[in-house]
Amino acid sequence: MSRTLISRPNVEKLVRMADLDLRVKSNSEREELIDNLMKMLQLGGNVSTNLYIISFRDANPEQAKNVVQSLLTIFVESSLGDKRQDTRAAVKFLDDQIKRYEESLLAAESRLKEFKLKYIGIAGQGTQGSPDYFGKMAKLGDDIENAKLELRAAEESRDAYRRELT
Repeated sequence: MSRTLISRPNVEKLVRMADLDLRVKSNSEREELIDNLMKMLQLGGNVSTNLYIISFRDANPEQAKNVVQSLLTIFVESSLGDKRQDTRAAVKFLDDQIKRYEESLLAAESRLKEFKLKYIGIAGQGTQGSPDYFGKMAKLGDDIENAKLELRAAEESRDAYRRELT
């Protein structure tokens, strides 16, 4: 995490946020400032407890506070961005699953309709009808119910992710 948080792009953003670049007059001074900051910033803590320590020392206490606060802001924004991206990916996955279940449900209903039309005469004759017909009808009915349940579950999951995203 420290390699990610104290990366060059983040330290460049930190320099702007904490107004450290106000005294910089050239690109070489800016580069030196960024390199020094990357060496001076320390990140410690415990991954298992999710507690981290950000350390920075400066002769000006207010400046040190601004640097640590800016780095913390960058960390929070980065973390929230990752969570939003994960939620969007989950919603997209659920939408894709719902679409697949809808297609599966439509296909099963279509097969059931075709089956009923094909064997409508046999079903009306009672004893002359094939025993497989009723088994197939029951299986198709179960398939449709299962597809409907999966569709409902996927829609509920999608809606929950959308609520979380907003």
